[in-house]
Amino acid sequence: MSIINALQFEDANALHEGMCARLMLGLADRGDIDFAQGTEVGLHNVSIGIDSFGWEYDLKRLWLAESRWNTMVRQYLDGPSVDRWLESIDTRLKGKGRGIAVLRSNNVQGYGEGRAVRRRWGSCMLTFSYRAIPRPTVTMHSRTTYFGYLAAMDITVAHALAWEISERVGVPVEEMQFIWNIELAQFHGFRSLAWALGN
Repeated sequence: MSIINALQFEDANALHEGMCARLMLGLADRGDIDFAQGTEVGLHNVSIGIDSFGWEYDLKRLWLAESRWNTMVRQYLDGPSVDRWLESIDTRLKGKGRGIAVLRSNNVQGYGEGRAVRRRWGSCMLTFSYRAIPRPTVTMHSRTTYFGYLAAMDITVAHALAWEISERVGVPVEEMQFIWNIELAQFHGFRSLAWALGN
């Protein structure tokens, strides 16, 4: 078993689809997954890189409503903090500015009782960052995500932030790299069902 699972994809669509296929069809003895428990499988310490942050995905394909998107953005992003982060990128990292601007997400509290507790261990998306050199790169760090379900929304949040950065620094999103560090990538037989049925 590898300590770090480093993977590379062409763009964000290939990232999502490739991770879904790997997790759904993977085998532990081949190293595709680290565990299988009931209807859930997972892969620890995942570091994913894509060369172009192109992303076009219909979240309705995963049975995710607009209200779910609005809730996620409200839960994880604080408007004034995002504005300050973007302003620091605009003033210090335009062109070949050196440094890494980090945006911490809100601390999202768990809810529910017993086995039904959600986010028992805290927020799923932890930080977003941007650096200009050696190449414009957006990085997201996550505690966990479910591919075939909420991972697509996580990518969309990072992509929306990349568009905001693009407006300020003049670099097209497609020319930005995207790095996603995930402590636990998961696929769930029920939560990820829409992706499986759609394929």
